[in-house]
Amino acid sequence: MGKIAYCKSCNRVVDKPRRKPIDSFRLNIYIIIIIATLGFGLIPFIIYRLGFVKKKYCPDCQSELTFYTSRSELPGDTTPFLHLIERVESEKKKGKSKKETKKEEVLRKVEEKKRKKVQTQEFKYCPFCNKKLEKDAIVCSYCGTELNEDQ
Repeated sequence: MGKIAYCKSCNRVVDKPRRKPIDSFRLNIYIIIIIATLGFGLIPFIIYRLGFVKKKYCPDCQSELTFYTSRSELPGDTTPFLHLIERVESEKKKGKSKKETKKEEVLRKVEEKKRKKVQTQEFKYCPFCNKKLEKDAIVCSYCGTELNEDQ
């Protein structure tokens, strides 16, 4: 039985790990070398890329994989929970959790105001399309006609 590749970022076993993608700088260097050697630089590049560069990166998130010899060594169901705890702690350090709670509070207040407004609001109807509109509407949102104050 071979090694089992596990991605800690994705929290899953990876069946087919990949080689690290070539960044644009290195790709440009390789192309210059291949052109300068009239194509003979392609042979060592292929040998190096296929023979010496190991497949040890996740195909989805490009993070480095951890290899285990058996499935019993793999992290259990607690791993996603631990990552969640780490993420919450890091957000607390950054202050994002406070901002999110403030956003949730503001959204809740806006929704309450909308409910109160709908309950206590009087409506008027568009004379052209006969749709229900707010009392202080100037333009019908359905047909686009301007409404006078007396309509």
